[in-house]
Amino acid sequence: MGNAVSTFNLLQTQNKHLLKGGPLALYNAAFVISFQGFFLQLVFWGIYAGLVGFSMKRMMDLHYLSLMFTLTFLLLTIHFLSDLELNSSKLIFFTQHAGIEYLIAVRVLLPSSFVRRWMGHIFFVIWLLIVGATGVIVSNHAVYFAIAMASLSDTLISVCGLVLIARKLKQKQATQLIGHKLTVEAISGLGFLIHGLSTLPNTVAVVLILKTQDPSYYFGMVWAPIAMASLFSAGLQVPAAAMYFENISCCCRRRRMMFPGDIGWEESEYREGISMLEKGKVDLERRNNPGTSEQSLIPRNPVYAAYHLPFGVVSSPSQR
Repeated sequence: MGNAVSTFNLLQTQNKHLLKGGPLALYNAAFVISFQGFFLQLVFWGIYAGLVGFSMKRMMDLHYLSLMFTLTFLLLTIHFLSDLELNSSKLIFFTQHAGIEYLIAVRVLLPSSFVRRWMGHIFFVIWLLIVGATGVIVSNHAVYFAIAMASLSDTLISVCGLVLIARKLKQKQATQLIGHKLTVEAISGLGFLIHGLSTLPNTVAVVLILKTQDPSYYFGMVWAPIAMASLFSAGLQVPAAAMYFENISCCCRRRRMMFPGDIGWEESEYREGISMLEKGKVDLERRNNPGTSEQSLIPRNPVYAAYHLPFGVVSSPSQR
């Protein structure tokens, strides 16, 4: 009792519950879970944004999202092996994994022009969903909510996989770099498809265990193949990660201003190709006409031509 009272000397409390229970009487389960969610969400999303310098454009890089998709598998393994109890922290982690899957769905399924224009609003809506999902978990209405959230995200990631594979199959004429990019994204999409389809039976298993008298080990029987499928899916993200990191030197510098997974990369690649063609045309004309100066190959507008005519042209006949 003496120690319990002495810890509240600053408050000078007479509350019998605080005098009896000490500092821990201030806390309940919701308090602990809320700060647990506060910490886990800030750490994960802080790492996600901080690794790309909080650049929203690079945060929506499809290859970077594929890398973070694989990182969630690693965090999942560490999280479960450190504590096998299925508690609120595991459900909070699932909101992070589902959040990455939703961002991939936005990046793949929506038009690039829409994503580029409303990128800030997209991140704001995603953050509202993450905060709302964490609030539902804190309020202890989490199991069926987590099932619905996971089912939707797994369905979307499966559709994304099909779309990325279809883009590669529909490819007819493309440059070597664009063709390589589509191949890499198709391999990544196959991983998305395998992961999404393998996790869908988990919804049925959890509902049956909770609502019926089916043996609880069904959950482990379902998750064993999910783990193996996720391992295979993680390996299929390696080409996308390699394409992302090949643009980075010394861990922080970029070799190119635009990453292949960035929004609008195809347009910038097209403009760069046109620029190279025009430069090659100028070089060819220069070789064919050795006496032609470089300035003569530059198109001149009428105003430029008027101020750069030879002296004999603008002079009067008497002056000639």
